Amino acid sequence: MWLWIVGSRSVSSWFGVGSEGNLSSTLEGSPMDATVLQLLIVTGVAVLCQRGHRTIRLLKLSFPIPAYLLYCLISTAWSPIHEPSFKRWIKELGDVAMVLIVMTDRQPIAALQRLYSRVGFILLPFSVALIRYTDLGRGYDPDGSPMNTGVTTNKNSLGLIVFVVSLGALWNVRTLILDREAPNRTRRLVAQGTLLAFGTHYEKIK
Repeated sequence: MWLWIVGSRSVSSWFGVGSEGNLSSTLEGSPMDATVLQLLIVTGVAVLCQRGHRTIRLLKLSFPIPAYLLYCLISTAWSPIHEPSFKRWIKELGDVAMVLIVMTDRQPIAALQRLYSRVGFILLPFSVALIRYTDLGRGYDPDGSPMNTGVTTNKNSLGLIVFVVSLGALWNVRTLILDREAPNRTRRLVAQGTLLAFGTHYEKIK
C-alpha cells in the first residue's frame, strides 16, 4: 500500500482534497495524507517489532543507514523550516520501514518478487486505463506539450514506475523459466507475461 501511494499520487490528490501549486500547501502538506501515511508507518513498525531479532540484526549489518537517518534528524534542528523538515524525515523513516519489512521476511527474495507483482498489477493496468479512457492520465509539460502521466503526475515518474516494475516482471519470468518445479508455474508465467505486456503497451502509447 505504501508503494501504491508513493508510486502514484497522494491520497488527497486522488480524492481531490486540498490545494496544490502554492508554497503553503507544499510545506504544510495534507492532513489526509499525513493520517494515511502515519497509519501505515505505525503498522509497519508493529510488524518490525514482531520480527525484533531479524530487524535488529539487519540494522546492525546496515549501520550506515541508521547513522545517516540520525544525521538527517539532527539536521532538522538547523533547518529554516523545522516542522516541514521533521515531517519529511518521518516519511523517509517510513520508506526505510517498508524496505525492512521486505528484507526481514523469512523468504526475502520471494517477498520481493511478490512485491513487484502486487505493485505492478495495480499501477500499470490502471495507468493504461487512465491514459486511454480519461483525462486524468494525461497532462502537459511546462512547455505545453501533451504527456502521458497515468497514475502519476509526471511522465518521468510514470516511466520510472514502468521500468522498475517491468524489470521485476522480467526477473520473475526468468526465475519461473529456470525453476520447472515451481508451483502453479504456467499460471504465474502467464501473469508475469501479462505484466510485461502492460509495460510494452505503455511504450507504444507513450
